[in-house]
Parts: sequence; C-alpha cells; structure tokens
Amino acid sequence: MYQKKIIILILAIGLLMIFDQKAHAQNELLAPLGPHCGRGGIPLSDPTICGCTWGAVYYRGQPVAGALVTLQFSTQVTQTLTEKQDAELFPYYVTSGAALGAKRDDIMTATVEFAGQTATRAFRAQPDHEGEQQITLVLPEQGVWTPRDMVGYTRTLAINGQKLWAGGPAGLLAVNLSTGVTATQTLDWTDPAVVAVASNHDQVWAMGSHQLAELDDGRWQNRPLPFSATLRALAVHPATSALWLGGGDNAGALAVYDGAWHPITTVNERVTTLTIDDANNVWVGTSGGGLYRHAGDVTDLNSGWTQFKVNDGLASNYILAAATRGNESWFGTLPSYEGDQNYRGGISRYNRADNSWRTYTTANGLPADPLLGQATAASFALAIDAQGTPWAGTGNGIYRLATADAWAIHEDTGNDTVRALVANGNTLMAARARGQLDQLNPNSTSGQPPTAQIATVTAPTLLSQMALTLHATAFDQDNQAEPSQSQILAWDWRSDRDGPLCTTAGTCHVAQGQLSVGVHTISLRVQDDEGSWSQPVTTQITVQAGSQVYLPFVQVSQIVQD
Repeated sequence: MYQKKIIILILAIGLLMIFDQKAHAQNELLAPLGPHCGRGGIPLSDPTICGCTWGAVYYRGQPVAGALVTLQFSTQVTQTLTEKQDAELFPYYVTSGAALGAKRDDIMTATVEFAGQTATRAFRAQPDHEGEQQITLVLPEQGVWTPRDMVGYTRTLAINGQKLWAGGPAGLLAVNLSTGVTATQTLDWTDPAVVAVASNHDQVWAMGSHQLAELDDGRWQNRPLPFSATLRALAVHPATSALWLGGGDNAGALAVYDGAWHPITTVNERVTTLTIDDANNVWVGTSGGGLYRHAGDVTDLNSGWTQFKVNDGLASNYILAAATRGNESWFGTLPSYEGDQNYRGGISRYNRADNSWRTYTTANGLPADPLLGQATAASFALAIDAQGTPWAGTGNGIYRLATADAWAIHEDTGNDTVRALVANGNTLMAARARGQLDQLNPNSTSGQPPTAQIATVTAPTLLSQMALTLHATAFDQDNQAEPSQSQILAWDWRSDRDGPLCTTAGTCHVAQGQLSVGVHTISLRVQDDEGSWSQPVTTQITVQAGSQVYLPFVQVSQIVQD
C-alpha cells in the first residue's frame, strides 16, 4: 500500500466586491445591440439562406410595442409582435424569411398593423455577414393639412418675409401668408414656365429654363444670361447677395452675378441644385458628378473646390434636392447604378462639425423605388423647419426625420409626387404634382390632450443596486368610453438626472444601477392616437450609494489516502 498525496489548491474566493452596477448597466445599454436573430436557431451558416429580419416599428416618432408584423414570401406568411427584449432601449420584432423558403436576393413584403393603421414595405433579402437584416417600419402620421388649389404653380417654392412665391408651368404667383391674397406675376417671357425662385432680404429672382428676371421696385425686369445652356438651379448668397446660376446640357454650366457675370469652369457635370450653408460654403449638386463644395473663405471662384461622390459617403452621384441649416447639409438623390452591382440612392447628411457623412436608405424608413425594389426612392425636395427637423418630398409620400436613425412617413401621397417643400418656421408647405399646395402646422392636432397620473413607485428611497418599478395610468380624453379603451400609444418616462428611462408602457422597470446616486425628479407624459401629448406629471425618488462587501481569501488543502 502506498500513499498518494494530492493537494488541491482552490482559490475559492479572494476578494469579492459588489462592483459598480450603474457602469455595467450603462455599458450594456450603450453597446451595439448585437445578434437579434441567431437566438431562434436560424441556419445562418448557409450563405443562400436569406437570414432573418428585425427592426423597430415607429409610430409618431416613437418605437412601439405590440405592433403586429407580417412577413410574406410567395404565398407563405409568418407573424410576430414588437416586444422589448431584455434591457435594450426599444422594442423590436424578430422574424425570418428562411422559414418561408426565401433565399438571399428574394423579394419579401413586411406589413405592420398598429393603432388602426397599416403600412407595407417590399424589400430584397440581403442579410449582413451575421445573417441579419434590419428593416425599419414606419406608420403614416395623420396631420391637419390646409389645401390650396394652385394648378400650374407647384414646381418651385420660396418664402421671403410674409410672402410665398410659387412657380410652375403656368408662371409665378405671390401669396401673402398673412392675408391669403394671391397675385399673379407678369413676366415678359416667351415661355411663362418658372423653374426656380430665389430670394434674400429685398431681392427676389425668378428663373425659366432660358430666362431670368429680377423684381425691381415692384416690377419684373429681365436680366441677361451668361450662357445659352438650359437653366436648372438658382440661389442668392445670404452674405454677399451674389446670384448663383446653374444648369447645362451636355456639360456643366455655372456662373455668379455680382453686378457682372463670372463663369465657373470647375464643375463639368450638369448642375441640378444649389444651396449655401451657414459657413458660406456653396454646395453644387450635379447629375452624375455628385457634389461640389466651394469654400466660403475663398474669394477666387475657380479655386477652393472639393468634390464628393459615392466613394466619399454620398448616397448617389445624382443629386435632386438640397437643404442646409446649422452644421448639417442634406441632399436628396436619384437612385443610380454605380457599376458595383448595387443600386445607390437615399438621403445623405454632411455634418460640418466633424466632416462626416451619413446616408439614410430604406433600412432607415425611407420608401423603396417602385421599379427598383432594392433601391431607395428618389427624394425630389428637402426642407428643414425651425426645429432643425429635415423633411423630404418623394413620389411615395412626405417623410420627416423622426429619430436620429429613422425617417417616418407623415403623409402618403400615393402616386402623386411632391415636387417642392418649404418651411416657414414650424409650418411646412408642400407642392404636389397634381397641382395642390398643402400647408401643415405639425404642432396642430385635433382633439383634447390626454392626461396621466403616476400611481405607484417601488419606494421613495432605494439603494443604487436596487431596481425601480414605476406604474402610471393614462386617459385619452377624446375617448368617452371606459378608461380601459383609451388610445394611449406612447409613454415618455424621464429622469431629470439621467434622461429617458422607458418609452412604451404604463409600467416602467428601471434596472439596478441604471439610476445615478442623488435625488431624481421622475416625469411622465403620454401621447394619444391624435398625436397630442399630455402635460408632464412628476414624482421624486432618492437613490443612495450601495455598501461594499468583502469576503475572505480561502485556501483549501486536501490529502487523499489510498
């Protein structure tokens, strides 16, 4: 018999502390969302499988829970609901065309139903390297539009003070925004069609395809042109009052007028749009050449130019619309085939603060092109309101940027293209191809605002490692039935110290460590199905720091005899 000695050294627990739960929770929430579909056991390893589809459903700018999403391929369908997953910030749906027999590059249809509304999107299955594809679904917003019959005057819009200028094939109208009085303008042109109008202070210019006129002491005076090419774009520099004029037929045509014409030879492609940002940079959109930017601090008009194309982050090299405000410049494009087996298109934003580009496509809620389902539809018009919110006019509706990541449709125009948009403060005006001018004040909603009341709180004082539960009731005052039938569609829970907490339910669960130490004023407001928000209601809680726990170092030694 012999003795075998085995010494097992176990570092059972050295020093155990309750670590900073708040930092952990924040890191979890701020980290990339990661896989959403592999959890369901989908065979993502097969490259021919279309993978899975996930995304949020937006209603009135809020991601909502309980929206019914139907995915269809051929005659097969599958349904799911948007739900909040674990500790993530918003609810989303998860579904898969693989179960329906769909392969990569097949066309599928997603339909969402919520609050009595329906929206449908067709998209091509093109999952990423992890087998996932994000498809954002947005429901139409209902607004109170004031229509005005303006047949023949819906090609271009501009606002100067309290006067709206509307041009089109029939000529030019001046609309007094205070009185509503409309006056037809007399232009001494052989062809009355107005392509563009531009204004700055007391300057107003009108442009036809081969004609230019300036409003001088109440009368329109024709002005000579620097070239014979077709005109398409017009802008007045807000700082210098110089007039920029662009167009072209087989090549680009661009010139500046400051009492004399100065031709610019840098831009070689046909000019389609002109806009000037807050730093006096002039942006020139072209048909096929992307964007050219002239630096605002360069006086020489033929130097100081920078060109941006698809490889630089632009959605497409074919520019249709432009708008700028603050550090951001927005560009609407025409979908185009760029030779890399992909159709390009969408809306691109340039941020002057960090010189970055971002492009929004169908994955961000914009409509798909009706003929090229894998491409984003053309954006014919852009405008930015007083709040800095961009609006886009397309052949499929009027859209606005609802969140930093998603565009939401505000009104479906069917097959009626929106040709021009202009913002007057928070009021939006849209000119439609069918000859109608619609005015929208997005702050106007029908009915009475809802009411909310915070009913229960876990405790008025809690430790930082404790979770918090808040519960509230809300009532839609436009619904005179029982409170259980109230149409409350959005909940906005916030802390004055830590910001947004919950967005989609009357019961708000705040994870342990998510609230910072200190006194918090918790506020809640709710939104009804007419889009009205309630007045905020508040309650106070105090979060105290948790204690640390130290456990000893343990060493275990064991002798085994045989």
